[in-house]
Amino acid sequence: MPRIEAIVLSVLLSSHFLVGFAQNDEYGRIAALRKRSAQPKTMTIGPVVPEWQNVNLEQNRLITYIGCIFINAHLTESETVPRGYFTGDERTKSATCVVFENSTMDRLPKELVPAFPNAVNLVLEHLQIRTIERGAFDKGEKLEELNLDHNNITHLELGVFSALRELRVLSLDHNQISRLAPGLFAFNAKLAQVYLNGNRLTKIEDNTFSNISEMVYLSNNNLERLDFSQFSKVTILDVSLNRLTEVKVQNGVNKRLQELSLRGNRLTNISWLARFRALKEVDLAHNEIQQVLPEYFPAEMPLKNLLMNNNRLIRFDIPPAHLRQLRWVELSYNLLTAIDLSSPLLDKLEFLYLRNNNIKTLKVSPNNTLFTVSLSNNDWDCANLRQQLAVIPSESLRASDEPPCKAGYIMERGYCCKESNMLPH
Repeated sequence: MPRIEAIVLSVLLSSHFLVGFAQNDEYGRIAALRKRSAQPKTMTIGPVVPEWQNVNLEQNRLITYIGCIFINAHLTESETVPRGYFTGDERTKSATCVVFENSTMDRLPKELVPAFPNAVNLVLEHLQIRTIERGAFDKGEKLEELNLDHNNITHLELGVFSALRELRVLSLDHNQISRLAPGLFAFNAKLAQVYLNGNRLTKIEDNTFSNISEMVYLSNNNLERLDFSQFSKVTILDVSLNRLTEVKVQNGVNKRLQELSLRGNRLTNISWLARFRALKEVDLAHNEIQQVLPEYFPAEMPLKNLLMNNNRLIRFDIPPAHLRQLRWVELSYNLLTAIDLSSPLLDKLEFLYLRNNNIKTLKVSPNNTLFTVSLSNNDWDCANLRQQLAVIPSESLRASDEPPCKAGYIMERGYCCKESNMLPH
């Protein structure tokens, strides 16, 4: 091929390449514009749902909302809220329950709440919210329940909820909050329930929860110390799955506390338990507790459920006269060798879990009303085992031992035991 023809062909090919490249770039720009224009310029509103149920398995809560509207909206953190984006219709103006679903909102803008002037329940979960604009709740005078679960909130500015004078329930589960400012809820006089499970809290400041009247949930955080004086009014307190090693109880102790969960911590001493004389349910499972003594349970305590499995218990000594209401005892996975529940005062006991200890002897009342009993994986004395199996209802027994029994033991009605008169081999 002559050189001139080669040069011409090269120029033509280059031209086609550049034209094609420019066309592709133009096509990309047009596609981006089309995509941007396809985004809704306002939020979209679904039909009114007469009844909607929100299930929270972690908190064992089933919340039923009546007359909800479902909203779809998408905003980025840096994006300016388009004029009229939250403009609604009669549904938004009259709705008492508002649920944002299949939405994304990196920040909670101050234009949102005023669009729903009669909202009593506002659900803003799973929206990827990281920040809350100042004044976002200033127009939420009627809000009673606010759900901000499963977002990425790291900080709550002091005063963020101050305008919510009717607020009763606030849920902030599974965010990234590491600190709560003292007085955060000072203006929420009606606030009764606060949920902060699954955050990054390391410390609770004084007076943060001083006016909360019903329940506080702080499970699965990083708390190492608990001061009960900071929860002076609640009836339910859950600080499970933290790193607690220290519990502080001062004068003026909470006389209303009925349910307490401190499971999954590093506690060794529970002598302070006696100070809370209204307790009905105590969960201290998965700690490092070695003994339970009679003085931990005063006569006034109406305790029904006591969960202490997965500790290091070597002694469990309770005063039957003080625990006549006891219904549920969970002591599995400890180091116990003997249990005495033979007092007729404990005849109301229904659930007894003793599996995976070193128990040789057990005593229960002949007139017991046991409904569920777990005895597997212990070190039973055969004579004692036969005696107890004769008085425990057979239909209440759960989970027998896996055969074969180890050397020197025999199987007795599904449980391995050792005859006390057996001579060593």
